[in-house]
Amino acid sequence: MSSVQNIEPLEQLALSIGCYSAETIMAFFDSYASYNDAAGGDDHGFIVVSGWVSSLTNWLSFLGGWRTVLAEYHVPYFHMKEFSQSKGPFASWKGNEEKRARFLSSLVGVIKSNVEYGASSVVDYKLYDNVNRRYYLREACGTPYAFAARSCMAHIQGYLREKHGGKLPDVRHVFEDGDKGKGELMRVVEKDGYAIPSFLPSRDRRAKDGSIVRGLVQLQAADFAAYEMRKAYTDDPNEEWMPWEHRKSLQALGTIECWWGHWTVKNMVDACKKANIRPRLGVAKSRSKK
Repeated sequence: MSSVQNIEPLEQLALSIGCYSAETIMAFFDSYASYNDAAGGDDHGFIVVSGWVSSLTNWLSFLGGWRTVLAEYHVPYFHMKEFSQSKGPFASWKGNEEKRARFLSSLVGVIKSNVEYGASSVVDYKLYDNVNRRYYLREACGTPYAFAARSCMAHIQGYLREKHGGKLPDVRHVFEDGDKGKGELMRVVEKDGYAIPSFLPSRDRRAKDGSIVRGLVQLQAADFAAYEMRKAYTDDPNEEWMPWEHRKSLQALGTIECWWGHWTVKNMVDACKKANIRPRLGVAKSRSKK
């Protein structure tokens, strides 16, 4: 017989950052957590990783607010792809634009009321390969997913360090478990001296023993941001549109303090130089002849 892991908000928050009891989590209320998800991939030719960071106290408030919205609209979870295509629990909403708009507006309100900062990183595969042919980029930074995720972590930690007068508070990073490339991300962050992030599901899933593991709704907010950034980059890859020309949901999320990063060849090369990533032999030789 299958069972459901009944995780209340405090326990769920503890689990998401690697603590396994309500007592333990109480010691971390001056700490922070970021929740991150990816969109795009091989079929799009680029990857986007987006995340939100806030204090654990704010995340506890977020849990209650997000679940209240889901309960009000009688849906078990939020998944932007299913929502946008009117599939899964949103199938009966097709064509009901007023209800759909109210639902998204309510979710945006929960995010805006509880998160402190956002980070989103877009990496085009062809541009990444271009720079990788010139520098040992993959060896140092892994796959485009790992590079994008690592850059989000860096900007989130930069924000927290600046907020706390140059001292980085304790922060745990959580990524959606279904994202492809977590092995490379773990390799890169360990090499760079970061704590290994956690990888957990955003929606309920069945474990090997038949039990159901509860998804983390914080990751559903990251899915929202990642989907919107993927859509924006697909529609406007050269970033020619003004902010108000994008979808209203992206405009609303954009009012939160954040870093929205689109990696060009130039700033990837600049990052290689800043991080002392060596040029490949052919490139180094050609430069020495000039």
